[in-house]
Amino acid sequence: KAKGAVVELVIDSSQLMAAQAHTLMKDDKLTDLLEPSLVDSLDKELKNNLGAGVETFNQWKPMNVSLVLSIVHMMRTNEAKLSKYTGPALDAFIAADGKQRGKTITALETIEEQMNLLFNLRTISQQTGDLKIFLRNKTVMLQLGDELLQAWFNDDIESMNTIYKKNMEISGEMDHLVKERNLRWMKTMPALIKKESQFIAVGALHLPGEYGLVDQLKQSGYTVTPVKL
Repeated sequence: KAKGAVVELVIDSSQLMAAQAHTLMKDDKLTDLLEPSLVDSLDKELKNNLGAGVETFNQWKPMNVSLVLSIVHMMRTNEAKLSKYTGPALDAFIAADGKQRGKTITALETIEEQMNLLFNLRTISQQTGDLKIFLRNKTVMLQLGDELLQAWFNDDIESMNTIYKKNMEISGEMDHLVKERNLRWMKTMPALIKKESQFIAVGALHLPGEYGLVDQLKQSGYTVTPVKL
């Protein structure tokens, strides 16, 4: 029934090649950034999960390595759950379906902005530190990822927030990924809502907590009512 749809990102296939460049290092190599013992650990992880060793992925930015290994683990461990669902991701479907229905589609970020957030905002040195934490705490962090996915399937937003906080206790604060983006989006959303009715689809971790969109909308005077879909 909404006249517009708002999503985090509308992917333009023509921009994918340029976006991929943000995931690579020009002058550094993983084997130079990590001490030998961690290079060995990473080599095993990459061979087990991606089928090739560290030399193949030597110019991947450390954040890219952590992200891909986490996603591959999640896909494999939760294959029975995830294999039931086919088609595009929810936000991509909403954007495409909304466009087909003649709705106004608004992206909160560009692909360039999202790539910068993930791969350029933190220095290579900082990303290397993050990768070291990931490799040393891999079992716990991957387990938290599985718990996060299960909480999502259970529609348990508050548990997702709790699990996210546990992850941040290990890996360190990443305010630029959730909190700062929420604050920035809240500068845009009220005007969009005022203009016309909107169906707003963002990642679940953007909803709960003190800086979550739900509480921020309430603080801005909106009535926020949960709806069972």
